[in-house]
Amino acid sequence: MKNLLLLFLLSFNFTFSQENFVNSYVHIYGKDGLVYKVKDNQLFTGTISFIKKNGVIRHKTVFNNGYLTNTYLYYNKSSRGKISEETVYYQEKVNEDVPKLHPKKIISYHSTGEIYNIKYYDLEGENYLEESFEDGKLTYSCEYKNGKKHGKEYCTTRKCGEETVMYSKGKKI
Repeated sequence: MKNLLLLFLLSFNFTFSQENFVNSYVHIYGKDGLVYKVKDNQLFTGTISFIKKNGVIRHKTVFNNGYLTNTYLYYNKSSRGKISEETVYYQEKVNEDVPKLHPKKIISYHSTGEIYNIKYYDLEGENYLEESFEDGKLTYSCEYKNGKKHGKEYCTTRKCGEETVMYSKGKKI
């Protein structure tokens, strides 16, 4: 019961300790790969949203304990307010003081909210896998190494069916 109460108190504190800023980065600053609040030099947890004058959100940046965790880009026109792209960032550190700022994955969405593409990145920022989807099903997958196709490339189409091709250093085997 004590653990449950402690968990509740911690989640309550986290929920209300987040800060949200609109159309400005002036309330925060970066140092050694982490983000701090200007007013008290504490690590920043919260969001910064950029919103047009007509109320349409353009993009949002999310931080947790000073780390950049996610960015969101939004559709502008008829699908406004819907996410078009989400980037998830690594929380690992280059060394004990400096975090990496490479994306872990980038997810692209149709205006319907359905995922149509995901790119995965390693800790060095190199793309190692790309996947495409149609109607929630995997239609394309390709492994990469050093920016070249390396490993399995999978593709399925309505006309041709499924096909798997192997690559080594960018060359078909």
